[in-house]
Amino acid sequence: MAGVWGEGGRPTVEHYVLKRKFAADQRNAVVTAQQAAKVAMEQAASAKLWATAAFIIAAGAMLAAMAAGLIAFLAVRGFSLNTLW
Repeated sequence: MAGVWGEGGRPTVEHYVLKRKFAADQRNAVVTAQQAAKVAMEQAASAKLWATAAFIIAAGAMLAAMAAGLIAFLAVRGFSLNTLW
């Protein structure tokens, strides 16, 4: 190769080849980053769904605990349904 290109042309050709390889690596990195971003968005949507379900269950548990506390308070105070009518 040195005989064809000479000593002056070889570094230029090597630089060109490395530049092309670097450009290909950059394109691969961009594609990989796009795929990672897509997976992250899907995971975020799934996490949001599970968080909403957990919030609904927690709100129901809170209401049940409040009702149980009220019923216990009324029982301690001697309240009965007969006092309503």
